[in-house]
Amino acid sequence: MRCSAIAPANVEFLGHVDDDRLVPLMQCCKALIFPSRDDFGLIPVEAMACGRPVLAYAGGGSLYTSLPGVTGELFPEQTADCLEEALRRFDPDAYESKAIRAHALQWDSARFRERLVEHVVAAAEAG
Repeated sequence: MRCSAIAPANVEFLGHVDDDRLVPLMQCCKALIFPSRDDFGLIPVEAMACGRPVLAYAGGGSLYTSLPGVTGELFPEQTADCLEEALRRFDPDAYESKAIRAHALQWDSARFRERLVEHVVAAAEAG
């Protein structure tokens, strides 16, 4: 793999990682890089739930789930140059893990159920 051949010593390519191994990796990473555009983007929220900042493309769900300056940063274009520039400016130690995790918990399954019940009750009362 070309990426592995040119990667610095502190970068490791793992390939597929099972869920039971993924959480400890996310808890120990410096940050998550998310260059994708997804409707929601569950992976960045999972990293945030582990208290880790995210450097994400400013498109799709990342615009909704990320708070620049609090949970990480956004970069404007899906290009290598734009990502490289964002990486050079990004300081993963500039974010507070507790604040990142607190932000992510608004998408927790318990909170989701609460909001669902609220909407169902409101719809029933209105109808």
